[in-house]
Amino acid sequence: MGLCLRVWSVQRVLLLSVYKLLDICTEHTLRQLNAVLPAAARHVFRLVHAEFNNYYKYSRRMSADAADDYIDRLYTN
Repeated sequence: MGLCLRVWSVQRVLLLSVYKLLDICTEHTLRQLNAVLPAAARHVFRLVHAEFNNYYKYSRRMSADAADDYIDRLYTN
């Protein structure tokens, strides 16, 4: 197993875990988190939250294809 594949696998698992956490957060919790994060972390939080809303929130699970597309976009930008 190559290093890139391991990194991608770990990143995918972590991203899906973060989506699970976002799913159980209330709007108040998300606003508080956004308020207390430093600027750089807030930017990443907003990006992840936007992806969560687009790919995960409504179907309650992210398909493997959607996760692959998202990870590919992370590495190409």
